[in-house]
Amino acid sequence: MEPIETSFRPKNNCNEKGHCERKVEMKQIKKVSLIGALVLIMSAVVLITGCSQANSNKGNTGNNSGNTGNNGGTTSNNGGTTGGNTGNNGGSLAVQPTGKADPTLKGTTWAADTPIIFMQFTNQGNIMEIDEYRQALYQVDGLKISFDLSSFLTMEKNLTVEGYIDWQISTLKKGIAELEEKSKTADEETKKNLKQKIEEYQGYIADYSKPEAKDEVKEFLPDINKAAEALLPYAKFEGMFNAEKTELTIDKFPGRLAKGGAPGEVKLQLRKK
Repeated sequence: MEPIETSFRPKNNCNEKGHCERKVEMKQIKKVSLIGALVLIMSAVVLITGCSQANSNKGNTGNNSGNTGNNGGTTSNNGGTTGGNTGNNGGSLAVQPTGKADPTLKGTTWAADTPIIFMQFTNQGNIMEIDEYRQALYQVDGLKISFDLSSFLTMEKNLTVEGYIDWQISTLKKGIAELEEKSKTADEETKKNLKQKIEEYQGYIADYSKPEAKDEVKEFLPDINKAAEALLPYAKFEGMFNAEKTELTIDKFPGRLAKGGAPGEVKLQLRKK
């Protein structure tokens, strides 16, 4: 099955230093606004403070905060370097690590210019995030690295309406908590911006809590499920580092994950930021 084009893919506006601004409108509950919140939840910390995205797991919508009251939650992983969560019943999109984070990679961000892609290696085990959204397990063998998106894509494929809404709300709440923490040490101008973002996130939560939110999510969730299923044949890919581990080449990267959604597989040349 060929990957399908999706209208909900995050809009990425990143500069050469790896700072990303993602834009979203959510003035009322409608398809574009609910989709817009998909991966834009916590990037405001980066946007407002101008700090690097390299040293945390925040900003991904499959965060490890879990979902409250979701329709199944996260299943325990089955071990192995490409295991993780594969039997999810429509709940959390948090991939569980199957090993420790590589000491030379954890907390680092890598970027490619053509196509534009950002990868973050988290501190929470052997997990790599693509544009702070989809999570891949990884295994390093010398200068070779193997990636596997199967766990995340399987969960995304099985995501339910209730699970999607719970996932968004729990991620928004985590985002608010992080913004409030940032505000404690921020200057007055930044505090003002952070307060504005917090109020924006609270508005998102209110929208997701409305009864009509389920009907809106029902309209586009099948596209998300189908897109994830279409990407599964491309879930595993490999890369090679240079000797200094400052550059990473991936010959067969899933093109639909890149900006613009190119079909098939593309070659990536990533640099450590």
